[in-house]
Amino acid sequence: MNPISLNIHGIHPYSYVNGPGKRCVIHFQGCTLACPGCFNPESHALDGGTRMTLVELLEYIPQDVEGVTLSGGEPFQQIEGLLVLVKALNIRNLSVVLFTGFTVEELRKMPLAGNVLRYVDVLIDGRFEESVPLSELMAGSRNQTVHLLSCRYTLEDFKAKQVEITLNSDGTMQITGFPSNTLLESITITKGESV
Repeated sequence: MNPISLNIHGIHPYSYVNGPGKRCVIHFQGCTLACPGCFNPESHALDGGTRMTLVELLEYIPQDVEGVTLSGGEPFQQIEGLLVLVKALNIRNLSVVLFTGFTVEELRKMPLAGNVLRYVDVLIDGRFEESVPLSELMAGSRNQTVHLLSCRYTLEDFKAKQVEITLNSDGTMQITGFPSNTLLESITITKGESV
């Protein structure tokens, strides 16, 4: 029997803008929801990303983080692997913040979703809606809801919306957090320009 593997879009070993404290952020690859205006459309393709076993994925999570934030793509579209991952994070006593485009009501109808949520501290649910004003909380649009599923955090912990920009040695740039369209447009660089 093959070990469960996950299709991963990317991993940010350290982030301070995707939930409370120092966190590792794991972006799943694959999403059929395709919300217009999604910040991470590169994560939508089902055949993209990198296949990783649980053991390989856990090796990327630094020992000194408070928790892990899971985002998309859409984590619940890899629900069997997601369940194995959140159980492993629980064993390591890492907090779990999970972003999903599905609503709680939709998750209640999914086999295994209830099992996943037993290991999640905070769920931020709902499809991104480009036409809805930004939320004051760590969510892309106001229709999305922050659900506290454990006593580990409070809503105050999710009020700061910031952005991290990482310039990599290979010349690529990674943006994570909650950038405004104005910020994204202002850092767009055409070929030949330097940062």
